[in-house]
Amino acid sequence: MKFLVRLALLIALLVTPLYAYKVLQKSDYTDFSVYYKAAGHFTKGELNQVYDLSDGASPFRYVPLTLPFFSIFTALPSQPAQLAWYFIQLLCFGLGFWLLHKTLVGACCRRSSGMPRSNGNNSRALTAFAFLFILRFCLDTFTIGQISSVMFLGYAVALYGWTYRRFAWAGMGLFIPSLLKIGPGFLFALFTSGRTQARTRSLKAAVSLFIGLNLITGLALWMKSQTLTNTLTRFIQLWKDWQLIVVNDSVYYDASHYGSQSLNSFLLRSVKAGWLTAPQTQGIFLSLALTVCIGLIAFWFLRRPKGSLGRVLFFSTGIFPYLWFMPETFKYSLTMLAFPVAALAALAFSRTATGERCQFQLERFVLGFGFLTLSLPGKDIVGDTLFFGLQRASVPFFATVLLGLAVFRQASRHSLPSPLLKTLYSIFSMRRIGPWEKLPEKPTLDISLLVPIRLDASGISPESSVRAENLSNQLLEYARARWGVKAEVLFLPYGNRISELHPIFRATQRALSGQGDSPSKIILPLAGFDGRGYALRRGFLESKGRTLLFFHFEQPCEPEFFDRALNILNQNSSGPALVRANRRLEGTRFKIPVSLLPLVHKRHRFGLSFNRLVRVMLPVQTTDTHSGTLVMTRRLAERVFGLQTSPDFLFDLEISLIAGANHFTETELPVTLYLAQEKSVSRMFHETLHILLGLPFLALRLKHGAYAPQLNLSSSDLFISADDWGISRGVNEGILELIKKGVVRRVSLMADGKFLKHELAALLALQKKGQVSLGLHYNLTYGKRHPSPGAFLKDWLLSNSKSDLREYVRTELLAQLARLRATGLEKIEYLDGHHHIHVVPGLIGALQAILKQAEITQVRLPYSRALWFSRHWALALLATFARRDFKTFGLRPLAFFYPKERHFLDLGTFATALAKQKVPTEVIVHPALRADANEWEHADPYVAPRVTEYRALDMLNHLFKKDHPA
Repeated sequence: MKFLVRLALLIALLVTPLYAYKVLQKSDYTDFSVYYKAAGHFTKGELNQVYDLSDGASPFRYVPLTLPFFSIFTALPSQPAQLAWYFIQLLCFGLGFWLLHKTLVGACCRRSSGMPRSNGNNSRALTAFAFLFILRFCLDTFTIGQISSVMFLGYAVALYGWTYRRFAWAGMGLFIPSLLKIGPGFLFALFTSGRTQARTRSLKAAVSLFIGLNLITGLALWMKSQTLTNTLTRFIQLWKDWQLIVVNDSVYYDASHYGSQSLNSFLLRSVKAGWLTAPQTQGIFLSLALTVCIGLIAFWFLRRPKGSLGRVLFFSTGIFPYLWFMPETFKYSLTMLAFPVAALAALAFSRTATGERCQFQLERFVLGFGFLTLSLPGKDIVGDTLFFGLQRASVPFFATVLLGLAVFRQASRHSLPSPLLKTLYSIFSMRRIGPWEKLPEKPTLDISLLVPIRLDASGISPESSVRAENLSNQLLEYARARWGVKAEVLFLPYGNRISELHPIFRATQRALSGQGDSPSKIILPLAGFDGRGYALRRGFLESKGRTLLFFHFEQPCEPEFFDRALNILNQNSSGPALVRANRRLEGTRFKIPVSLLPLVHKRHRFGLSFNRLVRVMLPVQTTDTHSGTLVMTRRLAERVFGLQTSPDFLFDLEISLIAGANHFTETELPVTLYLAQEKSVSRMFHETLHILLGLPFLALRLKHGAYAPQLNLSSSDLFISADDWGISRGVNEGILELIKKGVVRRVSLMADGKFLKHELAALLALQKKGQVSLGLHYNLTYGKRHPSPGAFLKDWLLSNSKSDLREYVRTELLAQLARLRATGLEKIEYLDGHHHIHVVPGLIGALQAILKQAEITQVRLPYSRALWFSRHWALALLATFARRDFKTFGLRPLAFFYPKERHFLDLGTFATALAKQKVPTEVIVHPALRADANEWEHADPYVAPRVTEYRALDMLNHLFKKDHPA
C-alpha cells in the first residue's frame, strides 16, 4: 500500500511542472479560451456576445453566475491567465483529494463504518489508488482547460459534509457542480431523503449560496449600467441567452462523437451503425433514465446507510446518473469516478482481523476492468487502432455501468431499512405476529393491569419524564389500594429506544423499585417485533389475572373507569366480556392544555370520519375503535391474543372483530381522559395509512372465518404427520411433546439420523398404546452422495449408469428399513421421503418390490392444488407424474395438506384451513422444541422455523382442544 502512495506522489511531482510548461506553450483551442473570451465580453459590457451561437462548436455554456469568477482572469493576458487557471485546477484537485482522504479516514477507521478496523491506515493508499485511476482524466482536464477540477472539489466537499453530517457543507459543495452542469443536482435528492436536519441545512446552504452569487453578478452588472432597471433587464437577458444555448446543444455539437461516453452517445452511434432508429433511441434513453433515476431515489428513501462507508457508497451511487444521462460525457467528466472507485477499493483491498483478504472478487474485477478500459488506454499507450476501437464501441461507457452496478450492490449491503420502508413493509406484507413464545400463565390473581409504553425516536422532555414517573406511581398506588395483593401492574415498553434506557423507561423503573415485593414488573419485548399489539400480547402471556385491564399511557384515564367496568363484568357471568372506554360518548370529558384545543378538535373530527369508514368496511359497531382503554375477561383475551395477527395499530380493530365473530358481547362507557400532548403529524399519517391499507386484509380474514375458526383438532380426519425424527434432539423432543398432547398422530423416522435413538423408547411405547403411527422417512439427500433433490433428479434422469443408481436406491431402502427394525420397531406403517425424494419419476417403481415385501402399502403422495401456486409447484408437478405409478402398484396415499409459512404465523388462517379438511388428510409438519443447529450432523437451512411450527401446533392444541363456548 505504501508503494501506491509513493507512486502517486512521484507522478504528481513529475506532472506538475511538465503540464505547467505544456499549458504555457499551448496556443490552439482550449475550453479555458472560451471562458476567457466570454468573461472578456462580460467585463466590457458586451453582454449580447457572451452567449453566441455564431461561436460554432465552442459557445460559452455555463450559467451567468460564473461570469464574475472568470472575469478575474481577464486582468491578465491570455497565456498567463491560462497558466493561472492551471494552478487553480491543481489547487482544486489537491484540496479535493485531501478531503477524500479525510473522508476515507472516517469510513475505514470508525467502528460504525462496517470495515475491519485494520483498514484505517489504508486511507492514504485508497486516495492514491483513486488518484491513479483518474490520472489520465485529470491530465486531459489540464490540457483542455476544463472546469472539471472545480466540480471535483465541489463533489469532495459535498461528500465530506455528507459523511460527517455537516449538511451545510454538503449543500454548498454539491451546489458548485450543480451550478456548472445541472446534472449533479440530482444528488440533492439524497439529502432530502434523510432526516429533516439534513434536508433543511443542505438546501438552505445551497439556496444561500445561489442568492449570494446572484447578488454578486447583479452587482457586477450594476457597476456597468448604474441603473437598477437596466441591471435587471440585462441580468434576465443573460439567463435567457444561456437557456437558448442549453436548448440548442445538439445544434452546435454532435453527441455521437467517439469521445463522448454517455448513454445518449452510445445510442446515437448505434443509429449511425444501423442497429437502431432515432425514435427507438429516444424511447430507450427516456425509459432507462427515468427508471434508473426513480429507482435510485426510491432506494435512497427506503434505505439508510450503515456506517460511514455506507454513506460514502450512497453518495457515490448518485454520481453515475450524471455520467450516464448527460447529452455527452467526455473523459474529463470522469474525474468524479475517484469517489466511487475509492469506496470500492476500500472493500476490494480490505482484510479481516487475521490478515486474510476479504471476499470481494467482483469488486476487484470491476476495478481491474475499469482501469484497463478507462484509465490505461490512451493513444500514446495502446495505439490509434485499439484506442478508437474502444471509444467507438463504447467500452468505457460500459465500464462505468459496471462500476455503478458494483457500487449500488455494496450500497445496498451497507444499508438498513428506513422507517418509511419498515412502515410500507408492515402495511403491504401485513406482517403476522406469529405464534405465542410460550403458553399463558395460569390465573392466580384477580386483576392484571397492562400498560403499554411507546418509546420512539422522538425526543422526550424532562417534563414528560417526570409526568411518566408520577403516572407510574399513581397506577401502582391505585392498584395496591384498590385490589391489594390480588392485582399486578405490567409495564410493557415498546419502540426503538428501549435499549437506550429512555427517560420514561427509567422513570417506570424508579416507580417499581419503591414497591417492594409487588408482583408488578416491566416486561421487555423480544427482538424482531415492535408495536402496541405485540407489547400487549407479551403482557397477556406473562399476566396472571382473571380480568385484564388495558391502560392507554399516552391518554391516561381516571381510575374510576376501571371500577365501573369491573362492576359490569362481575354483575352477570353471562354478561359483557369486554368493556370499552369510548371517547365519543356524550359523557366523555377531556382535560387538556388550552394550546392543544385546535389540534384535538381537528383530530376529533377526523376520527369521526375515519370510524364511519371503518364501520362501512367491517361489522364494527363502536364509534371509537382505538381508544386503547379496555377491560376484558381472560376467556376473551385468550381468544383475542390467540387469533391476533397484527403487532401494530390494527390490533385494536382485531379485538372488535374477534369478539363479534365469537359472539362475545361488549359494552361502552364514557370516560375522563388526561391529554398532555398530541401525536405528531408523521405518526398520525403512518397510523392512518396503515389502517386504510390494512382494512381490506382484515375484511378478507373475517370473510374466510379466520377470526372464528371452527376447528376440532381431535377430528378423526386429521392426521398431523411430523417428519425428520432423528435429525436432532430438539426435533425428537418437540415431536414427542406434541404426541403426548394428542396433536401429532404420525411420525416419520429418519433411519440414518444421528439422534434416531434419542427418546425412541418413549416413542415406541406411545406406538404400542395406539397414540401414534410410525413410518420410514426415506432419505437420499441428507448426508448422502446427492446433497439436494435437484442433484438427485438430474443424476437419476441423465446418468449413464442408471442400473447402478437403481441398485443404490434399493440398497439404501433395505438398509434404512433394517436400521428401524433393529431399534425394536415392530411395524413400519407407511413410507414418505425426505425432501419428498420418493416422487422422483420412476423411483417408486424401482422400490416397489421391497415395499411389497415389507408390507408397506401406504405411501405419501404430496399433491394438492394449492401447491401449484406456491414455491412448491415443482413438487406438485412430480406428484402428478407419480400418481399413475401409485395406482399401478396399489399404493394408498391419504389426501395431503402442506401448510405454508404463513399458516404457522397466522393461527386463525391455519385453524380455518385445517377445519376445511373433510376427508382423511395428512398434514405434514416439521416441529422442533428448540433450534439446535449446532448439534446437527449436516447443515440444513430449515432450523429456526421448526420452532415456530412447534409453537403454532402447541398453541392450536391450547386453543382448540379446550372448550371455548362463545
